[in-house]
Amino acid sequence: MPAPLRHRRPLLQACILAAAALTLAGCGPSAKDLDGPLTTTSIGDHVSIGVPAGWVVTQLGDSGHSGPSGPCQWQDASLHGSANSGPYVIVELVGAGCSTGKPQATALNGFEGHYVTIADVASPTQEATASSAAGSLTVFSQPYTECTNSCLHITEQVALVGLANPSDPQFPTVMIRTQESDISAAQIQRLAASVTG
Repeated sequence: MPAPLRHRRPLLQACILAAAALTLAGCGPSAKDLDGPLTTTSIGDHVSIGVPAGWVVTQLGDSGHSGPSGPCQWQDASLHGSANSGPYVIVELVGAGCSTGKPQATALNGFEGHYVTIADVASPTQEATASSAAGSLTVFSQPYTECTNSCLHITEQVALVGLANPSDPQFPTVMIRTQESDISAAQIQRLAASVTG
């Protein structure tokens, strides 16, 4: 004989709570977070950027990607929706030596450029300029191709923030880029406008 209904109620409540937890777990970090509130967060070297709540931030130089010597020097930081997944954005502090006065190589197979100004970009499209509290702002798209056995063609969203008063004049630009198809140019521009440095 089944237990009376009053004894089954805690089990039913536990099942409802478990289903709700599973539903919420599926609503993890997304590109939509970039449309919500941003908290100004230091990424090192006197540079800060707005970051959505709950996103993981690596500091400049901590991502393991940098050009510490030679004429083109840069340091990477990153913003990730979570530690192991979700959307991501790369933020670079780019050295003046990365600009040669002519376009760099096309973005291909791991090389995505280290730009100081739009003149350094091989194939910019959808270019837009604005100003921000930190300085000049240029947002654009660029084609990126990754080939191994076959080729994958991606459109990257990129922003360049020309710092009006960089703490180190040898690093005058903050570059923000993503390969995430669901992060829009407007969202990248919003991130770029949040930069201080």
